[in-house]
Parts: sequence; structure tokens; C-alpha cells
Amino acid sequence: MSSGGGKAKTPTLLNDNLFHKQFYRVLDILSEGPIFGVVNQNAPLNNVMLNDTPITDANGNTSIPGISVAWRNGTADQSPINGFNAIESTVIVNTKVTHDTPIIRTVSDPNVTRVRLNLGVDALVQSDEKGNQYNTSVMLMVDVKPSSSSTWSLIKDIQIGPGKQSGEYLEAHIIKAPDEKPFDIRVRRITADSHSDLLRNDTRWSSYSEIIDDNLSYPHTAVAGAVIDHDQYTDTPTRTYHLRGLIVDVPDNYNTETRTYSGLWLGGFKKAYTNNPAWIFRYLVKNERFGLAKHAGYIDVDDGALYVLSQYCDQLVDDGYGGLEPRMTLNAYITEQMSARDLLDNIAGMFRGIALWDGQRLTVMIDAPQDPIATITNANVVDGAFTRSSLPLAECYNAVIVSWTDPENGWEQSKEYVADDELIARDGYNETTLEAFGCTSRGQAYRAGKWLIETAKREPSKFTFKMARDAIHFTPGDIIEILDNNRAGARLGGRIVANNGRVITVDKVDSEYIAPGDTISLLDSDGKFKKHQITGVSGNKITLASAPAWIRNGTVFAVSTNAAKPVLCRIVSVAETENNSVYTIEAAQHDPHKQAVVDEGAIFEVNNDTLNHFRVPNIENLKVLNIGSETVQCRATWETLTTTHRLTFEIRVYNSEGAVVKSYETTNYSYDFYGIDAGTYSLGIRGRNDTGMKGAESIIDLVIGAPAAPVGVNWVPGVFQATVYPISKTTLTTDTSYEFYFSGETQITDPASVTTKAQYTGRGHQWTFGGMNTGHTYYVYVRTRNAFGVSDFVEASGKPTENFDEISDYVMKDVMESEQFKEMIGDIKDLGDRTDVIENATNELKTATDNLKTATDNLTNVTDDLRTETDNLTNITEDLRTDTDNLITETGTIKADTDTLKKETEDLYKKVKENADDIGQHESRIDSLEVSSEKVGSELAQAKASLQNASLALINNSLAQTNTRVTLTAQYKKGRTETKAEIDRIDNVIAEEKKATAESLETITAEMNTMDSNLKGQISNVQRAVADEASARAEAINGVNASISNLDKKTDASVNRLDQAIADETSARTQAVSDVNASISALDKKTDASVKRLDQAIADETSARSEAISGVNASVSALDKKTDSSISRLDKAIADETSARTEAINGVKASISTLDGKVTSNVNRLDKAIADETKARTDAISNVNASISTLESNTESEVSRLDQAIADEASARAQAISGVNASIESLESKTDASVSRLDKAIADETQARSDAITEVKADLTTLESNTNASVKRLDRAIADESSARAQAISGLSANLGTVENNVGKNSDEINQAKASLQNASIALINNSIAQTNTRVTLTAQYKKGLRETNAQIDRIDNVIAEEKKATAEAISGVNASITNLDGKTEASVNRLDQAIADETSARGQAISEVSASVSTLDNKVTSNVTRMDKAIADETKARADAISGLSASLTSTINSKVSEVSTALSTHEESSAEKFSQISASFESVNSSITEWSQAMATADEALSSKIDQLTVTVNGNKTAIETTSKALTDFKGNVDASYSIKLATDNNGMKYATGMSLGLTGDGTNFQSQCIFLVDRFVLMTEANGTYITPFYVTNGAMYVNEAFIKDGTINSAKIADRIQSVNYSWENGTGWAIDKDGNAVFNQVTVRGTVYAYAGVFNGTVYATGGKFTGAVEATSFVGDVASMSVINEDVFPSMRGNGSRRVSKTYLDSSSSSLSKTVYVMIPYDLSYYTYSESSRINVTINISGHKKTINIERPASTPAMSTVAVHCVSGLTYPTITVEVTEDFTNTSNAAKRKPGLILITRSSGTWI
Repeated sequence: MSSGGGKAKTPTLLNDNLFHKQFYRVLDILSEGPIFGVVNQNAPLNNVMLNDTPITDANGNTSIPGISVAWRNGTADQSPINGFNAIESTVIVNTKVTHDTPIIRTVSDPNVTRVRLNLGVDALVQSDEKGNQYNTSVMLMVDVKPSSSSTWSLIKDIQIGPGKQSGEYLEAHIIKAPDEKPFDIRVRRITADSHSDLLRNDTRWSSYSEIIDDNLSYPHTAVAGAVIDHDQYTDTPTRTYHLRGLIVDVPDNYNTETRTYSGLWLGGFKKAYTNNPAWIFRYLVKNERFGLAKHAGYIDVDDGALYVLSQYCDQLVDDGYGGLEPRMTLNAYITEQMSARDLLDNIAGMFRGIALWDGQRLTVMIDAPQDPIATITNANVVDGAFTRSSLPLAECYNAVIVSWTDPENGWEQSKEYVADDELIARDGYNETTLEAFGCTSRGQAYRAGKWLIETAKREPSKFTFKMARDAIHFTPGDIIEILDNNRAGARLGGRIVANNGRVITVDKVDSEYIAPGDTISLLDSDGKFKKHQITGVSGNKITLASAPAWIRNGTVFAVSTNAAKPVLCRIVSVAETENNSVYTIEAAQHDPHKQAVVDEGAIFEVNNDTLNHFRVPNIENLKVLNIGSETVQCRATWETLTTTHRLTFEIRVYNSEGAVVKSYETTNYSYDFYGIDAGTYSLGIRGRNDTGMKGAESIIDLVIGAPAAPVGVNWVPGVFQATVYPISKTTLTTDTSYEFYFSGETQITDPASVTTKAQYTGRGHQWTFGGMNTGHTYYVYVRTRNAFGVSDFVEASGKPTENFDEISDYVMKDVMESEQFKEMIGDIKDLGDRTDVIENATNELKTATDNLKTATDNLTNVTDDLRTETDNLTNITEDLRTDTDNLITETGTIKADTDTLKKETEDLYKKVKENADDIGQHESRIDSLEVSSEKVGSELAQAKASLQNASLALINNSLAQTNTRVTLTAQYKKGRTETKAEIDRIDNVIAEEKKATAESLETITAEMNTMDSNLKGQISNVQRAVADEASARAEAINGVNASISNLDKKTDASVNRLDQAIADETSARTQAVSDVNASISALDKKTDASVKRLDQAIADETSARSEAISGVNASVSALDKKTDSSISRLDKAIADETSARTEAINGVKASISTLDGKVTSNVNRLDKAIADETKARTDAISNVNASISTLESNTESEVSRLDQAIADEASARAQAISGVNASIESLESKTDASVSRLDKAIADETQARSDAITEVKADLTTLESNTNASVKRLDRAIADESSARAQAISGLSANLGTVENNVGKNSDEINQAKASLQNASIALINNSIAQTNTRVTLTAQYKKGLRETNAQIDRIDNVIAEEKKATAEAISGVNASITNLDGKTEASVNRLDQAIADETSARGQAISEVSASVSTLDNKVTSNVTRMDKAIADETKARADAISGLSASLTSTINSKVSEVSTALSTHEESSAEKFSQISASFESVNSSITEWSQAMATADEALSSKIDQLTVTVNGNKTAIETTSKALTDFKGNVDASYSIKLATDNNGMKYATGMSLGLTGDGTNFQSQCIFLVDRFVLMTEANGTYITPFYVTNGAMYVNEAFIKDGTINSAKIADRIQSVNYSWENGTGWAIDKDGNAVFNQVTVRGTVYAYAGVFNGTVYATGGKFTGAVEATSFVGDVASMSVINEDVFPSMRGNGSRRVSKTYLDSSSSSLSKTVYVMIPYDLSYYTYSESSRINVTINISGHKKTINIERPASTPAMSTVAVHCVSGLTYPTITVEVTEDFTNTSNAAKRKPGLILITRSSGTWI
């Protein structure tokens, strides 16, 4: 077997060279402001934590690099945070972009100004088949088009690379949003897609951000902006800020740092930070921006009670660690919306108190020791009864787990366990939980739990009692003492009967229980009870140690003995009952020693590090992630601060009602959710250790699916605008926001069309809509959006504010702050004689001209110096030419070295031919040589680059010196001395530069020597060096040419700038003098005006005081008149009432008479009705008998039909049975045939299986024989292969020895060649072994047949033959490569020779070009110097001429540039005169002018005068003008046409806008018309009174606003009343006039309504007359008359069981309470069940119904031998007008049983109102 050889080359792999940098930019809203700020002011970033890690330590040393944070404390005028000048909304795309499938997204927000696209590649690398990697690139393009257009516009083309990146790489590209919205963005790929693994360049659109440029400052809101390096975190880190919160109002004698009060507090406040709960409570109540006062208005707060409370909270108590701390502090972060009551109760609860309204103001009561305000005994409670109850045992807690915020635990919730072991041992374990609101102290948390336990232990009783009005001053929280004689078992309390000095007589007392030294509580003069010592008791007389200073008989007393003392209680509630005369009071037992027990009972030990074994760590960093999987809805992940073994996590999913809908357990730190219905949930997770102890539960929102719609939208009206605030039921997650749509004044009833009919305004958490008109209703639609989708729309509608004062203040402020108004009220400018100003300006101009002449001389001297420096530049250029010659010499040396390298290459080629078998080793050496060449080439490139840099530096320094001199010439205005100093410094710089240049040349020489030693044999890099040098030379030449051009331009620019600077200085000085004089004049006039205004103000004040006194006198007089009027009105009302009562009595008498007549009429009518009823009953009996006959006939026919149906059914059933039997027989025969067929198939299958087994056994025997033969043959082949391998190794060893002798110095290359040869041999051996193993493996697979086995063996032999052929071809290929190498080497040598020759030619040409450039530079410099000399000479002459001209002009009047043309023309027909004058000034594209045109013309028939004044300014095509036009025309016919107009207009590049006014008068001699026209957006009439400006009316936004108006006669198509409209004589007290307010409340004396009246409620004191009406709700009245019905029921009753006859009667009487004469309808319906006593006999009930004399008899009969029956007796009578209706029912019955009965009957009387008897 032959073998081949070759070199092994490691693929070239590239490092990633594309890098992107991303930053998170997060703006966090921290709190309402203003706040104090960070706690650590010395190291602010120590108070900011990312993922619970501070950015710096306490000393400011950085812990997390790449982070910057800025914040604002929330002041009203705070500035925006730099870097957050835009609102961004990021949309995730994350879609692959291919060549054939561009990606399109739509931006619909109309406010978007820019869009940032995040585009990139998943990977970017190209490889060849050998594994070598190369840089590559990919091209993308971004197109934009408005949605309404079909044409795409290319915005940006993006090339990523060339470079290499193994992972994701993103770039951010910002494009400007087009003006038309919405618009589409298309990203398309230009580079063809890769379909090979050798090229990986997939492109991806990651996301885009919609940017709205808006520099928001967020007033009154504390915000923090953070910029975070993306490399620090893979996900957005959590931000935690350690801050001191709100700055609130605190007493001005309060030191918030030391918590002390100094001096006497007089009620003043100051702004400061504090965590004292008393002042935070007050701030939340009084704050009008977010506190209770925002909705409730002004609230009076009991500051005195809060002052006491604050001192109570600041008292120092034990902290449990051996130190002291304030009793209570409030450190809370309120992030959820809650009612004001709940929040204030939370704060009050933490300082052990309650907030209550005492009838006048809001105050607080705290559970602290205090003296009782009253003594309550059986004598002063209602019925002397106390109700005492005890706290339920279930609420007597003896163990409390207190949750509090632990700063040492990352500000997470910690648990504090408080228990009373004695109570636990006595009552059993009873645990509860308590959340300490705003608590950040473990000691405070312990005290809260201890307070709860001690309250249950020491205050178990509760008292309830009632008192009269002496309890009216009680408020919840007051302390009282209760003495219950019944509970005490003795009479120790009562009332005082008499008093005489020290002796007090009481109503009753058990004296045997009282001993000297006991005390008695008596009411004192201050309303409180005072204790007095008892010295003796005799019966009901009690002797005191001293006489009370104040005592009253009838007051209450209470005796306190050692055996029985009054109980102290705290009032819990006071409720008024029984018409406000009795109060029910609830009081809870109070122990004054409880506070001392709680404050002094907390003792703690410092935690050690083994506490983790006993505590369950809290859940931290709980997050919900959207996975986007088909099976997993979302994933929850969390962390714990410490790790506890055998920790299980309990997972609960709560619905909106707080019920658990899902529960899970896991031991992992994540959990995947699936199968949860869409909705909003809360996810709670807590840990549990193996002992069952549980940690705190962390809760986070969990939203599955689209979010819920807002539960409401707050509409906050503003001036011409409104702000909407959506409200959600749950806290919004970070990816949830609201979308706002605006439909103007059009309401959209179909929610599905909102997105198409309404305008999308943007996304956020609130939105302000402007451009609204007052009194118009606008509609807004809001929906919620998150990553899952959107909710339904919620409609909000409203109007902008209609508060006239608010609108007026807004307009007034806008007008008064405008410059137009300020100029209007300013003083008139004085345009008088300006001779003194002109003289001063002339003198200053003369001085400036002299200074300019001096500066010009200095400039001439500088130019001379510049010429000298130019000569120096020429010398430096000569040095550069010398260095270039040296470079040519070095190039020749390189060529010689190249020839040497060529010869060595030829020798190497000969050795290659001589050692063909060692080609692999030599190729390895060549590879090594290439690597070495690359290294030396790098050194060569570095040396050449150093040479080039030095040359360019030399040229640039020379040019810089020249530019420096030219630039410095502009700075020599201050004098010759400074100029010389600057030139000296420049000379020093030149000297230092020459020295540095010499040192650089020495360095270059040393580097060239080093390069010379490394160049030998390195031919491969000469070409690259030549190319780099040629490129560098071209860049240097271009740089020299560019520098020369810049020098020329800078010289000209400097001269022009000097001229302009002088002109500007002269103009500025003239203007300054003018402004100073104008300011002095204005100040003088303002002083005079101020004095006059003050004099006028004093006079106005005197007048106003007189008017006020007159007004008071008038008010007193008016009050006196109103009093007299009221007395007269009351006298008249009394007289009217007397008259009305008399009329009412007469009416009652008349009604009684009418009632008597109606009763008589009704009796007659009822008699007739009874007769009619008897006849009707007879007719009904006849009809019933006929119906019975018909029923019998129908029954017989039905029976016959049923008999026939039964017969037909029997016949059909018989036929069906026969069919079933036939089917069964057919099925049996088919079953027998199938069984026979299956038996035969089973027998055939058994025989076939037996034959197959026999055949398989034979094949296995043959296969076994063949396999054994193959194995033997393969064993032989392996032995032959081993022998051949040994021989090959021996031959290779010999060859290696030869190679070592030939290239002994290249041991490394030889070792590499050995390794390559060994690898090749091993590969050949492994290949053979693999072939052998393949044969062995294949033999095991040929058990299924001998034929397949032989075919596989033949194929393997063919593979071996092909392998041999391939080896031979490989050897031929190696020989061909050697021949090819020879040809390539020779070609490379020839190519390099040509390159050297080309380089020599190029260098010669370059030297010529540099010489020519230097010559050109010298010529240009010389030319510039000459030009500057001429320019200076011209400037000198021009200035001399100007000075002469100025001197000549000083003797005459100085005029501005004025163009004036005047003409006059007079003919026999007309006479005219015209004048045109213009004052103009211009500077480049800035022009201003004042033009005046006047014309006067007169003819025989008419006269005309016209005048136009125009002020015009133009800047870059933007023109603004003010034009005043006056015209007057008249003629002999009497025609008149006169007008005066002022017009202000602007033309901004074609966009025109104008405003103005015009006064006009026209007439024809008989009729005249004048008019005044204003063209303005806003028309405001301002008046000034006493220094204050007001506006009586103004017009804006197309509407007129009038502050106060008197309209004699007006017509209004549509009126909107913002407050109230009333008549001039309206008076509620006098009952005159009418009024309607904005809420719809109206007052009228008489109203006539001809249409429909709609009302929700009302009170009518008189009689209401109506012809019709409809009520859809409940109606309540004392009496109804009309189409109403009154109902009564006739009770059910059974008939007696008897064969004979019987009779009974029942009646109902109805009394009509009204006097109406409307006729009534009476309807009676009675159901009956008729059963028999004897079946064979008939049963009968004859029912006679008598309705006020109208009788009807209904005969109910059951025929003999028939079943029982049921029927209904009905009678109805109409047209009755009797006030009394009697219904009488008589029942005559025969043969009835007790199963026969009268069921409940119904009586209805319509159009009546009354009662039933």
C-alpha cells in the first residue's frame, strides 16, 4: 500500500471586531414633591441601589461602573433633567429581515418627531472550506411613506460591517418622522440571503422607539433619571432610592433634626422635612394638590392637638438594643390610590389614635394617659342602666406577628413575634397578624404588637349607656370614669341634695363602705370633676377635709374606696337617638398604666449569624415574564436573600375578589403557568421550611390576556382645554399604558369605529386636549394596552371650564405679559433735539479713527514679520527635499536585499527538488517564513509610518506656524508692545520645533538601520510597503496643497474681520450712547409718573373711604326697610291663613251635603242591579245545560277514534316481529359461513409459519459459514496491513533522518513536518482500521440472506480499489504543486522587480511635484503679502479720506441716509402734490426701512388726500411690515369716502399672516355709514383703575366674554348660563321675580307649560291640574283619584257538609276619601269548588252579588252522579258615583260537603281613593 504526504495548516480564525454599546435610560417618578432628597448628601449615589446593590459605598467609592443618576426634588419651578428631553415608547419587532420579505411597521402617533430603529445581525462571519474566517458585510435600506400614499421614499441605507461577529450585533439608527401621520416604515435587505453555512449574515429588526421631543420638567413631582450601561445587566435592573420624603409644614419653633421645641409656639409654620406622624397627618389633610383639601376645600385642623401629639411621638423610649428612639416615626411610601379616610385612619392607627370631626374642625385623639373629663354614675344615665360586655375570647390575642419594613433587610417586610407566655399558658395560643403602617423600627414594631396584647389583657370590658343633653360635649377618645352601683354592690354614686361648707348631703349613699381617707369626685367650675378627701360619713351626709371652692346642688358625685373604685373608660362612639334628646354612648375600658408597660417592656438581643436556621427568607425580585410559548402562558421567577435547606415555595393565584383560584408548590425558584383563564389576578409567593414556618408573602399583579378597560375617566376642565386621567381597578404593570382618541364634538356610538373616526393622540397615563371652545361638549375615548392586546374603549366627555373668572385671569395674564401691552402702557418716547448726542458720537468717531490708523501701522509691521517667516518656510522645504533623497537611497538598499532574497529562494527551490519526499517539511518551513515575513513586514510598515508621520508633522508644524502668525495679526489692536511679545514667543516655538525636527530625523535614521537588518529575505511585504508609501505621499501632497489654500483664505478672512470689527465697534458705541440718554429720559418720566400715580392713589383712597361709609349707611337703611317689609308680609300671611281656614270649613260642610245625595242615588241604583243579576243567572243556567249535551256527544266520537288507533297499532307490531325473526335467521347463516372461513385461514397460516421457520434455519446455517470465512479473510488482511505499516514507518524514519541532515538548523520546522507525517500515517492506518471495522460491522448485518452479504463484500473491494486510485492521484497532485510553486516563485520575483522599478520612478516624480508645490507655495505667499501690502495701503488712504470727510461734515448738520423725492404738478384740469421719503438700513440679507408717501390732489369736482406710512424689516426673506394708511375724498355732489387703517403683516417665505384695524366713513350726500373693522385673533378691551388693569370684555377663539353687561333688549339663539340667570326684581325673601342657576334649580311664581314636563322629583303644596300623565316609577300619595284601582279580598271559606239546604252572607264596605264626582267601576270575581254530600243527588250553590243595590245571581249546579266541579262567579257594575260602595255576597247551597269551598275572591274599584271596612 502506498502513502502520500502533505502539510497540515491551522485555519485562520478572527476575533469579534464589531462591538455595540447600549444604555438603559430610565426616568422614575419618585413621589409628589417637593421632597428633601437623598439621605446621604455626601455620597448621593450610595442612596441609589440597582438590584439591591448601592452604586457607591458610603464614602462615594464606585461599586457599579457605567451608571449616572440625576434627580429633581419636585419643586414647582424645577428644571428638566438633561438627557431626558424626549418621551420614548419602544415597540418590539424581533423579526428576521430577508431579501424577498421586507418588514413593514406603522407609526400612528401624530406627535412622534423621530424614530430610533434597532437593526443588526444574528451573526456576521464568512468561512471557506478550510475553516478560514473572513470579515464580511451586509446592506439594509430604510424606506418611509405616509399611510395615505403609495410611494416609498428612501431615508437611509445602512451597511453593517465589514467585520466579524459570532453573536448578535445591533446598531441604532435615528430617522426623522415625516410631517404626515400616520406613516409606514419599511426595512429591506439589499444583500442576497445566505443559503450556506459558510456565510452567516442573517439580519434582524429588533425593535423601534417612537420619540416625542418634549423637554418636560414634571413640576411638583420628584423624579430621577438614570443612564445604565447595558453591559452591566442583561435585563432592566430594579431601582431603589433611599430618600427623605415630603417637605411639610412644621411649627416654626420645631427643630426637626433634634426633635425639640424651643420657646412658646405662636401658631406659625415653616417648611421642613420630618417623619413625625402628626405633621405628616396635617399636611395630607391641608394639601390642595393631592390631599383631602383638593376635594373638600378648606379644612380647619386642630393644630393644638397635633402639637401635643407631635411631642408625644417625639418622646424617647427604649429601642430594645440598649439605646433610645422616638416613640413613633412615620416612614411610608404610598404607591396605591386609596380614600382619604383610609389613609388618615392608617396614620392615626400607627400613633394609637383616631381622626375625628368635632363639629368645627378635624382633630385627633390618642390612646394615652389623661385625666377623666366626667364622672358617670347611675344617677346621670337613662334608667340608671349600664350594659357591660367583654371582649370575645377569639379577639383576646396573646401572640402577634407584626409585619414591618426592615432597612437591614433591603427595605423588605420582616416579621416580629410578640407574645405573652402567661396568657398563652392560661387561655391557650391565640395568634393574629398586624401590619405596622410606616414602621421602619424593630422596637416600634414590637411596641405595636405589645400594645395590642396589653389592650386585650388590661382593657377587656366595654360599656354601653344612654345620657341626656349633658353628654353633648363628649367626643370619641375622651376619658371618663364610670361608677355602676349595681356592679359595685353598694350605693356609692348619686346626686348632691344640699351642701353646707365641708358637709355635703347626697340623695343616698351606703355609708358603711366609706372610710376616712377615701375620695369623692365632684363637678368643678371648669366643667371637670375634681377629687376631694373624705373625713367622715353620717347617714347621707359626707364631711370633706376642706370645703369645695365651687359646688352645685343636683350635680353628680362618685365615691372611690379601697374596695370599689370607678372604672376609667375611653369613649368609642356617641350617637344621637330619640329626636336628638338622648345620646347612646359606647366606652371601652382604659388602663393608664398600659403605656408604661409597653414603652419599657421591649428588650432585644443583637442577631447572630445562625438566625437563618430559624427564619424563612423573604421573597425578593419577584417578576412575571411572558414566555411566548404555545403551552406556557407566563413564568414567575424570584430570589431569596439567603438559602435555606429543604425550602418549599407556596404559590397562590388570587382573583379580583381576593379568592384563591389556583395553588401550587415548588422547590425551584421559578414556575411556569398554563391553563389560567384570561383575566387580572394577583400572584402571591411565600416560603415554607421543613418545620412548617412560613415567611412573608410577596404579591405582584398577574395579567393573563388583554388588560381590563379603565373603570372610569376623570375629566379635569381647564381654560380652553381639559385633562383626562383614566382610573384602573388594579395597579398598572410597567408595560401597560392608555391610548387616547379624540373625536371633537362628535360622539361615536359604535366602539368598533373609534379607531377610524377619532383622532389618535398618543399613549400615556394622562392626556391634555387643547383648542377647545367654552360651552362646547367634547368626546374622548380611552382604552388600556399591554403586551397581550387592548381593552374595550371607555368614553369620557365634558367641557372646558366655564368659570368666567378663571378664563378672564388666563386671558388677562396672557395679554398683560405680552410686549404689545407693555409698550401700550409705557411712556411715549421723546424724539426731540438730538444735537448733543450727535456731537458726542462725532467726537468718539474721530477718536476711533485715530486708533484705527495706529492699528493699521501695527498691521504693516506684522506683515513684514510674516514675510520673514515665509522665508523660513522655504528653508524647511529644502530640508524636506533632502530627507526625500535619503528615502530614495534607502529604497535602493531594499532592492539589493530583494535580489539576495531571490537568490536564496532559488537555492531553496533546488533543495525542494532534491528532497521531493520532504516537501511537507519544507512547506511547513515556508509557512513559518511567511509568518516571520508578516512580522518583519509589520515592523517595516511601522518604520515607514513613523517616517511619514514625521514628515507630515514637519510640514503641518510649518503651516501651523504660518497660520499662527496670520491669526495673531488680528490680535494686535491693543498695542505694539503685545505684538512684539507674541512674535518673540513664536520665534521660540520655531526654535524648539527645529530642535524637535532634528531629533525626529535622528530617530528615523535609527529606525531605518533596524529596518535594514530585518529586510533581508522578506520579499513578500515590499509590495505592500511600496503601496502604503505611495498612498502616504499622495496624502501628504494633498495636505500641503490644502494647507496652502487654507492659508490664503485665512489671510483674506483676517483682513475682512478687522474691517468689520472696527465698523461694528463704532456702531455699537453710537447705539450705547443713544440708549443711555434714552434710559435717563425714561427714568425721569417714570419718576414723575410714579409721583402722580401715588397722589392719585391717595385721592382715590379718600374717595373710596367716603363711598364705603355711604355704602354702610345705605345698607343699614336698606336693612331697616327689609325688616319693616318682612313684618308686613307676615301680618298679611296670617290674615290669608285665617281666610283660607274659613273657606275650608265651608267646603267641608258642602261636601257632607253632597255625600248624602249621592248615597240615596246609589241605593236606588243597586236595587235595579239586583234585578238584572237575577235574570242573568237564569240565562246562564240554560247555557250550561246546553254545553253539557254538546260535551257528551264529543266524548263518544273521541272514544271510537281511539279504539281504531289501538287496532292499527296491534297489526303493525305483529308485522315488525315477523321481520325481526327473519333478520335473526339470516344473521345466523352468515355467522356460520364466516366461522368456517376463519378456521381455514388459521390452518393455512400455521403451515406457512412452519415452512418459513425451516427456510430461515437453513439460511442461518449458510450465513454462519460465510461469516466465518469472511472473518478469517479480514484477520489476514489486518495482519498484512500491520506488516505494511511497520515497513512504512521504517522508511519514514529513514527519510526523517535525511531531512534532519539537510535542514539541521530548522528543528522546529522538522518537528512540525514529523508531526504532519505522523498524522498522515496515523490517518492512513486509522482509515485502514476503519475499513476493517466496517467489514466486521457489515458482516453482522447480513444475517437476512447470503446474497446481500456477497454484494456488500464486492462493494467494499471496490472502495479499496478507489482508495488506492485516490492515493495515486494525490501523489500526482503533490508533484504538480511542486511544479506550480516553481512557476509562482519565478513570477513573484519578476513582479517584485517591476514594482521596485515603478517605485523608483514614482519617487522621482513625487520629488518633482513636491518641489513644484513648494515653489507654488512660495509664489502664493509672496502674492498674498503683496496683496496685503496693497490692501493696507488702500485702507490707509480710505481712512484718511474718511477722516477728512468727517472733519468737513462736523461744521454742518449730520443727516441719516434719507431718500426723499417731492413732486408738484399743476395743470388747467388738476393740481397735485406728491412726496416720497424713505429711511433704510441694510446689512447683507438683513434690511429695514421706514417709508412715507403722501399725495394731495384737487380738481374742479373733487379733492383727495392720501398718506401711507410703512415700516418694513426683512431677514433672509422673512418680511414683516407695519402700514398706516389715511385717505380722505369728497366732491361737489356730496360723496364722501374717508378711511384710516393700520395693518401689520408678515411673509415668512410665502406663508402670510396679517392683522389690523380700519375706520371708514362713506356717504352720498344724503345717507352716510361709518364702520370700524378689526382683524385679530384676540380682541381685548383693557381699562386701568388705581394701578390695576381689568378687562370689561374680550373676544378669543371665536367667542366673546363679557365681565358685566346691561342689555336693554336682546335676542339669543342659544344661551349657556355658567352660574345663574334671574330677573332684576328677584328676591327669595320677598317671593318676587324668578331665577335659574347652572344646576337647573329654578324659582318661578307662576309657570305655564304647553308641552311635556319631565321631572325626577317634586313637591306640590297646592292642587295640580292635568289632562293626562304617565308614571314609570314608584308613586306615593295619601289619596289617588282617577284611573286607579282599589282592591280588597273576600276571604276563603268552606261549605258545611250537609245534604239539606243552607245559606250564608259576607259583605265588604268601601269608603271613598275624595270628593271627586268621577264615576267608578266595581268588579267582583269569586272562584268556587262544588263537591257533593250525596253523589246520586245534584249539588247547587246560588251566589247573589249585590254591589250597592245592583244585584246579580249566579247559579252553580252539579248534576247528580257527576264529579265535583269548579267555576267562577263574576259581577261588574259601572257608572257608580257613591262615596260609599257596599259589596254583599249571599250564598244559598244544597247537598255540599266540606270539600266545597269559596276560594279567595277579588273586589276592584277603579277611579277612586279610599279605605275598606
